[in-house]
Amino acid sequence: MDVAASPAPTPDGSHAMPCTPPIDFGSFINDALLMRVDGSHQCHKGHIDVQRICDVLKCRVVQRLPCVIGEKLGAFEVWVDDAGHCKYTVPNDRATRLTGATLYGPVLITRPGIV
Repeated sequence: MDVAASPAPTPDGSHAMPCTPPIDFGSFINDALLMRVDGSHQCHKGHIDVQRICDVLKCRVVQRLPCVIGEKLGAFEVWVDDAGHCKYTVPNDRATRLTGATLYGPVLITRPGIV
């Protein structure tokens, strides 16, 4: 089982994440964006289906969540490893901000209806 390393908590109890360039959500139309726990991200181009999402997230079962926060409301779907909370010890802070639910492990972001 892959378990993500836990960064040291900051004084307020959150976990320090490395600075990364901001994500330009407008730059991908028919692609998917992988958001890793460490704050880095990677664009995946080409056909996206459930099997490819499972391959990218290295899991067998995925769950789709709507983006419910701020100006991104309904603009994206967030795909997560259904067992991510069992495999990873550190929440994915960037993904959590998009969904309002605490998510663990890497997530894949797509436009609605792509899959």
